[in-house]
Amino acid sequence: MTCEGQSWQAGDLTCAALNISKERVGAIADGAGETSGFPWVSIFPGDARGCADDLVAFRVYIRFFLTKCRPLTASEGDALDEFNFRLPNMEKVLYRPESPRRTLLPAGKNGFVITFVTAEAGDECVVVPAVEAPTFGDLLLLDFMLALHFRGAPRQCASCGVYFRPIHPVESYCRDCRAGGERQRSRSRDAMSDPAAAALKRATGRVYTRKSRGKITEEESNIILQRCHQRHGDYMAGHITLDAFIEELAKL
Repeated sequence: MTCEGQSWQAGDLTCAALNISKERVGAIADGAGETSGFPWVSIFPGDARGCADDLVAFRVYIRFFLTKCRPLTASEGDALDEFNFRLPNMEKVLYRPESPRRTLLPAGKNGFVITFVTAEAGDECVVVPAVEAPTFGDLLLLDFMLALHFRGAPRQCASCGVYFRPIHPVESYCRDCRAGGERQRSRSRDAMSDPAAAALKRATGRVYTRKSRGKITEEESNIILQRCHQRHGDYMAGHITLDAFIEELAKL
């Protein structure tokens, strides 16, 4: 999807809106949308306060959808029906006449202009919808509804808590946490295939266990851990054999 030179995949704008901090929302309200790292508001020049209000309302309602409606239903469509059923009561509680954009979602009746243009995607030239939205809130809601349409409703990472756009239906972790988990698994595999690394891991594990059970003090554990790593360095430098290294660790 593209709008006034900004291009993104459906759901990316929603995730960015859900993940943005309150401080950055305040920066947008003060007219610092570009420096806040949220460039979409530049699509609506002169409406910084309105964009910030739209963000606040959107975050409240969509988090309610994702945490209270989606887990109870079998599909995005069922979740949307549940959300629409609850929406009038929710609006009655939240609505403030002095700040309607900050307390209500757009009614969805404002006019959009949608055309189709070509854009570069890597080595390909693809066709994408080009959108003209009346307000930032309308653009946010359109992005979210398109994500639902493509069955890519944002999810909250089970590890770090950030919202992300899933690529596969069973994804529970964001890209960074998946990459970090793979790095950890790789390190574990490397340790298992390296006898010296495996011996060092067992030795340090024993030290931490002894410390947690109160058998040694933290100062004593630090001294032993330092000794373990020093001897591992000696082994890596070729000053002692593998058997001597493993035997010495067993005595610590």
